[in-house]
This record gives sequence, C-alpha cells and structure tokens, in this order.
Amino acid sequence: MTVRVPMWRWFAPVPMLAGVALIALTCALGRWQLSRAHERIERQARIVALENAPAQRITAQPVTADSVTASWRWKMRPPNASLLNL
Repeated sequence: MTVRVPMWRWFAPVPMLAGVALIALTCALGRWQLSRAHERIERQARIVALENAPAQRITAQPVTADSVTASWRWKMRPPNASLLNL
C-alpha cells in the first residue's frame, strides 16, 4: 500500500528556505572564486611585467643613521639593552 504525501509537505518552508540559502551561498562563493582568479591573473601580469622591465640602477649613496627608520622593537628598547633581550 502506497501512502500519499500531501503536496504542501514537499514545499514546507524550512527545507525550501534552506535550499534557497544554499543556492545563494553557492552563487556568492562562485563569484568570490572568480574575483580571486581575476586578482591572481592581474598579479601574474604584474610579475611578468616586472621580470621584463629593464634593471634599475642602484647607487651607493651614504646613509645616515637618522634617515633609517627603526622598527618598533628598536624604539621600545633602551639604547644600552642587549640584542638578546628582545
């Protein structure tokens, strides 16, 4: 004997909303993947452009201690502290 399930049971609100949410999530994740692919293509194009660019000349200019920016660790450490006490 076959039991007939009423038609409204097939379209119950909770499973339908879960299905719609799953479809929306899948579409959003697909768009995210496509945007990542475009970013990677742009990054690879930039790398290739930099590889093919002419070399830049680096001059040996003297650097003063005042022009060098120290990291925050160096700024926080007293001037006479040892390097082992980071």
